[in-house]
Amino acid sequence: MDYQPIQNFHSHTILLANGSLWIESVDPQDEGHYLCRAANDVGAGLTKVIYIGVNEPARFDTASKNMSSKRGDPATLVCQVYGDIPIDVTWSHNGNRLDLNNYRFTITEMKLDNGLKSQLSIAHTDRDNSGIYRCQAENAFGRSDHLIYLAVQERPDPPVMLEVVEVNSRSVRLTWRRPFDGNSPVLGYLVQYQPLGTGYNEWDHSTAMNVSIPVGSVGTERQVSLVAEDGHREMTIVKGLLPATAYTIRILAVNNIDQSAFTDAVVVKTQEEAPIDAPQNLQVKSVGQGELFLSWQVPPRETWNGELLGYIVTWNEQGVQVNNSKSMTVKGWATTKVQLTGLRKFTRYDITVRAFNSVAAGPSSMPVVGTTQEGVPEAAPQHVACSQISSQSMKISWLPPPVSQHGGLIQGYKVFYRLMATDDVDMAPGGEIKRTTSTETYLHTLHKYTNYSIKVLAYTNAGDGALSPVLQCTTEEDVPGPPANIKASALTGESILVSWLPPHKPNGRISVYTVYGREAGRVGQHVSHLVHADDSVNTIGLMFEVRNLKEHQLYEFWVSATTSIGEGEPTPIIAQATVIKAPSRIASFSQQIARAVKSNVLLPCVAVGNPTPRTRWLHRERPITFSPFYKVTPEGHLNIPSADKSLAGNYTCSAKNLFGEDEITYILVVLLPPGQPLLEEQYTTTTSVRLKWKHPDDGGTSIQGYTLSYKKGSEDWKSQELSPEVTTYTYEDLQCGSVYYMYLVVHNKVGNIWYSLQKMQRTDEEEVVQEEEQSDEKMIERTKHRACQQVYTSSPVKAGEKLAVDDTAGMYEISPYATFSVLGNNSRSVTTSTLDYTMQFKTFGHIENEEHNDVYPKIGDKRSWHKHRYNTDFRVRQQQMRMRPDPTPHRADSESEDTSGSPCNECSGSAGNYRVPVKQSRDIFRLDSSTESNELSPLAERRNTPRHVGVTPRRHDRHRPSSSSSSEDDENNGNVDTGKDRVSGVHSAASSLRLQPPTGFSDSRELSEAECDREQSYRRASTSKLPAELATLLARYQEKKEQERKEFTIHV
Repeated sequence: MDYQPIQNFHSHTILLANGSLWIESVDPQDEGHYLCRAANDVGAGLTKVIYIGVNEPARFDTASKNMSSKRGDPATLVCQVYGDIPIDVTWSHNGNRLDLNNYRFTITEMKLDNGLKSQLSIAHTDRDNSGIYRCQAENAFGRSDHLIYLAVQERPDPPVMLEVVEVNSRSVRLTWRRPFDGNSPVLGYLVQYQPLGTGYNEWDHSTAMNVSIPVGSVGTERQVSLVAEDGHREMTIVKGLLPATAYTIRILAVNNIDQSAFTDAVVVKTQEEAPIDAPQNLQVKSVGQGELFLSWQVPPRETWNGELLGYIVTWNEQGVQVNNSKSMTVKGWATTKVQLTGLRKFTRYDITVRAFNSVAAGPSSMPVVGTTQEGVPEAAPQHVACSQISSQSMKISWLPPPVSQHGGLIQGYKVFYRLMATDDVDMAPGGEIKRTTSTETYLHTLHKYTNYSIKVLAYTNAGDGALSPVLQCTTEEDVPGPPANIKASALTGESILVSWLPPHKPNGRISVYTVYGREAGRVGQHVSHLVHADDSVNTIGLMFEVRNLKEHQLYEFWVSATTSIGEGEPTPIIAQATVIKAPSRIASFSQQIARAVKSNVLLPCVAVGNPTPRTRWLHRERPITFSPFYKVTPEGHLNIPSADKSLAGNYTCSAKNLFGEDEITYILVVLLPPGQPLLEEQYTTTTSVRLKWKHPDDGGTSIQGYTLSYKKGSEDWKSQELSPEVTTYTYEDLQCGSVYYMYLVVHNKVGNIWYSLQKMQRTDEEEVVQEEEQSDEKMIERTKHRACQQVYTSSPVKAGEKLAVDDTAGMYEISPYATFSVLGNNSRSVTTSTLDYTMQFKTFGHIENEEHNDVYPKIGDKRSWHKHRYNTDFRVRQQQMRMRPDPTPHRADSESEDTSGSPCNECSGSAGNYRVPVKQSRDIFRLDSSTESNELSPLAERRNTPRHVGVTPRRHDRHRPSSSSSSEDDENNGNVDTGKDRVSGVHSAASSLRLQPPTGFSDSRELSEAECDREQSYRRASTSKLPAELATLLARYQEKKEQERKEFTIHV
């Protein structure tokens, strides 16, 4: 055998100093025979052969390797093992042993000189074949693993969780989660979008936009930009979209293998932008005074940039330096017509229209010019003045209305003048009108020394304008007319009484009456007597006694009146002789007297004669006897304290003595306030209301005019005086959707009555109308109630009259010691049939002084009093008050104590401040106790049934003991045998207090005081006669009923 030196053969062998051989990291190449030879200079030397056998474990050249295969293609995984035979090879996939029963897997092995070759074949790869394949080889000397990373490459999955996170008018922002890449890096995405059509997933390739971009690139205007938001989500912005357009958007991913399927489409609508085009073909037409009718066409649909909500119409008056343009909004894109109202008459306007959507308004249309028709003047003539010329003429002058309010070309003016009503002169039913083209005019043939109401208006071809405010002018004085009537009556043999009536036409202020007298037939030898008008004015008439006359002589008398201008015409001459036995005559005159209702009327009856005559009054041919409606004075006059319609008619006064008789007749006319003016709505617009009414009954005297008032919400009232002949009025420039309150007042000499109307201006909505009628006095109360809530007076609950139900909470002033009813939610009135189903409570009064302020604390700051229990400190203060003497005596009939607790003391002006006590704790008071104090109440012994208290105050007994009421209360509540100590203790504690809490509510009919006494007596008698068991059951039933009453609380 040919041996080779080891140094030249193996580099990993080392020859040690002692001759031994060291082989480091033995491998199969080191196997074989080794010859060791030892020699020295002595002898032939020694040799020895050593055989080394190397056992090789299973091993691989590389620990792992990567492989890829396209999905569907076959793949072969080779595992070559080196080592001593036999070698056992096993395959696993992702840690799991391969299922060799799968037809797609095939394993073949082939022995090699230095090992074994194992081969795994996959017929056609799929996604689940990707992963880590482990080839594990093992022999008797060792084990080794070889990893093969197989990637089955395919097209990527579609992106997942596609969302729209931001929407603008021309772009949207999309985000999605990165999909499975198919074991091949994603090269980019394809975004496809199109306007939303008829179907959600129907794609029209002629309109769909396909944008493909590599990952990380930035697209142009109509492409997308891709930005990675985080490690799992990606984002892109799609640009170049149209405003207010709905799009369907989907996306797919692309890798080296293929592109994925599209995601489910998302629908997004871009935001709106202002319209880019104006309405077209704007036309203007004048349709009335201050009104223009506009029409236009809708702009093209593609220019809306959204959904049109309507149009903005703007108009501006031409020739005005200051910008006074106004606008109105027309809702609805299909509304292409509108009528402008409230414009100035006979004026040119520049008009434009703009369309608007939810974002903004678009451009304005080309302006068009519209001219309103001529209308009536909007303002009245200015500075109306009058000047006296004579007793029957005056001059009226004025200035034209402001030029801006002419409403057209003024054709002239109308002057309205009418007599003003006085106590003696009624207003004429209709005034007079004088037309003129000048700014001044003269009025002739007027009444002397008479007040006239003057109003002036300007008119155009369209009609009359506004009236000027009423101007009162008076004509000059003149000499008066003759006195209306004259009488001469013999008093004695030396005197005659001359009486007369004032002139029908005084024509001024009468200063003096002149009484002329002479002997009959002696012309020119008369004597005059001056009677000053101020001295002669009295309640029984104008009279003068002419004395020192001759007996049985015939005399002639006449009377004249004098003003500052001079003496007027005299009365006719009458003759009367002096006689000693004068027959009965009445110096007063028969006449018709008109007086206002409820006024005091005195009908004089001055009877003279000798002997003194007896007078007698007749009404409607019936003698007047004692009556609360009439009163005959000691002088024989008839006094009617309060005139009423039923008292109108003829009143005859007759006088009679031995020598004659006489009589006069008064016709009494009672004047009433005017009837109800029924105020109605004639028509409405969005900014105006036209009201109308009918002339009501004048009450016996002419209607002097109307006062129409209105206000908006809580604003101040505004009034407009109207002439008696006016029956319509229009309020302009109102605000749509606001509530307006209106009422009409009609006037005559007696008074007025008003009718209110609550009006809510709405557009295309239901109108709310509320009506109400009130009289003069109620108008004053209504004003008071606005500032001081509503004031209610007490009344017995058994009255069958209806009570108003107010569903609002508030404080009300009520009378003390009065019983009130509280209606249920569905009750509208309190009658004898519904009384059992109403709740009653009783009020009581209390002076708020230093001693009582802390007894009944005020809860909160809403001016309301509530039921509270005593706390410890309060009980201590209460015990102190029990021991404190009363410094001031109290009288139940005093005016200050008979007053209810009122939250409106600052409004009512009452001197005392009163407070409603709260309900006390049950361990101190019993619910069935009286609302009055034990010391003050006249019904202290009736504490169990104080349900009805009369309105008339009664004197209270301060010194009445409370023990009787306590013991009686024990009997009435069935506590005679049980709980007596507890009840008596409670009553003794309660008796020291000055007031007791309210009785609560009662669901039974109210009893009078006498009935209460009878019922208590009946209860005591019945209880005493009942057996012990029945008495106990009755007591328990009464306690249960009292416990139920304690659950109610009344808030006033």
